[in-house]
Amino acid sequence: MAILKTTRNQNVWREDRPLLSFLIFAVQRLFNAIGLLLAVVVLNFLLIQMAPGSIVDTIAGEMGGISQELMDAIRADYGLDKPLHEQLWMYISNILQGNLGFSYFYDVPVSELIWEALPQTLLLVITSLSLALVIGTICGVIAARRPNGTFSYFITVLALVGFSAPVFWTGFMLL
Repeated sequence: MAILKTTRNQNVWREDRPLLSFLIFAVQRLFNAIGLLLAVVVLNFLLIQMAPGSIVDTIAGEMGGISQELMDAIRADYGLDKPLHEQLWMYISNILQGNLGFSYFYDVPVSELIWEALPQTLLLVITSLSLALVIGTICGVIAARRPNGTFSYFITVLALVGFSAPVFWTGFMLL
């Protein structure tokens, strides 16, 4: 059995047990992804909390001013009267349950807005990825047949410009 040493002095079976090695890699990636998602959710929550004002101030401003009792009732409804760690726990548990909140602009739950836009979004994503795969493969094969040719240099420059340009600018230019 050949055991390869990694930089962290962990034994990894790569030659004798490739399936086990792949499973270990996949589980590590899964845990890393879960940790990253949790960090993004917590950071999003904290950024919203640090923003000036609150939802209560926004609602009061839209209503032209409300009484302190009504403001306290709104804070209680949204759980804004609870400590920060309890608000964070409620935020994470609501996200895990699929409760993404309510859009007062559209007057519907946010999850309904997402479900309405999902078919068009998937159509756009699948179409663009399919076109990119086909066009990229064809251009790559043509460029690989003549590595130092004009087409190869053109494709290389086009790829470098495409990857280095901001996505919002590239999208605007392609419209």
